[in-house]
Amino acid sequence: MDIVFNSYKMKYLALDELIGMQIKRNNIKTCNLFFNLDYINYRFRNVQSNARFQSCGAAAFKQYASNVLNLVAHYKKWFVRHGLNTRCFIYYTNATGGFTSALIHRTYRQDFIVSQSLNNPDCYYVNLTINGGINILTKICDYIDGVYIINSKGEEPSVVPYLIAQKLPADWNYILTKDRLELQYVTYDKFSIIYPSKITGDRVINASNLWQTIGDKEHKTTPHLTEFDPRLFIPTMAIAGDIERSVRKIRSIGWVTILETLEEIWCTNQDHSIITMLDELEKVLQTKNKATTEKYIKTYNNNILAFSMKSRYDVMSEVNKTMLLSQIKDIPDAETINEISNNPMILGNYPINVEALFAKAYVNWDKK
Repeated sequence: MDIVFNSYKMKYLALDELIGMQIKRNNIKTCNLFFNLDYINYRFRNVQSNARFQSCGAAAFKQYASNVLNLVAHYKKWFVRHGLNTRCFIYYTNATGGFTSALIHRTYRQDFIVSQSLNNPDCYYVNLTINGGINILTKICDYIDGVYIINSKGEEPSVVPYLIAQKLPADWNYILTKDRLELQYVTYDKFSIIYPSKITGDRVINASNLWQTIGDKEHKTTPHLTEFDPRLFIPTMAIAGDIERSVRKIRSIGWVTILETLEEIWCTNQDHSIITMLDELEKVLQTKNKATTEKYIKTYNNNILAFSMKSRYDVMSEVNKTMLLSQIKDIPDAETINEISNNPMILGNYPINVEALFAKAYVNWDKK
């Protein structure tokens, strides 16, 4: 378990190099820092992890909660050191029913619902650990100023950063994630992705290196890879599908084929505008059978609506927006957190970095 969480921690020297200049260039004083816990949970849900979690015994959920909080502390400490007033948002879902996106895509996150059930013997100890750890995290985060945990329930968890950026804006938004779908955030204003990876190398992803990152991940390069419009990401993702969300590829077209297709379109058309590229891209969905083509186009459009976090935000009910925002609470109490951290009955031998979690840069959010 520790190895997985530690793999998300970039070294401070790397952060200095990758983010330090961006902070100075954009005069960033405040930031929202997001942690995609849902994707980490998803990667834990397998037979191998289940056996490891079982071997940890009753201490597993304490170890899990400590790891999450120390991951937050690791990054918050760096941002505060660089003078940024930082709010941290951990997000996940424990939905046991359907997702609102299933109204568009019937099987949306169907595998997730099965894997996170306590009735699933292959993931029983993993889910037991996550549920127990989340209970601790929820209680602790209430007492840490500027650190929040949000359960998206029936909403796609990845919409949380978009919602927060709209309702609680900051100078910049950073998302710590390895979830490919969330790469779309670099096409939105004032978003960057902190992307720790052994495959591509640790990097901070912005619109300028989005396609290079995808190419590196797929071990595929093309002459004009870095020139593709970042806004093509969601349409191409709609074709490639997303196994984590139970959305299949259309026509069995994967990322390597997509990159080759984009290169071909680029080379055979002088007009490289987003409209032309999209029109040409849509042609790969065409078949000799008109009815089949119409089916593929419908699936493609539905996938775009399901995958676009802006679209998910736009159609989200005000009730659900309020439900998500109501989980943001502040009852700061460092003394209580110190007691919790040192209480063997709560976190046992897994203490948390209380000083880093409570660190502040003393920037007034109202006068940033």
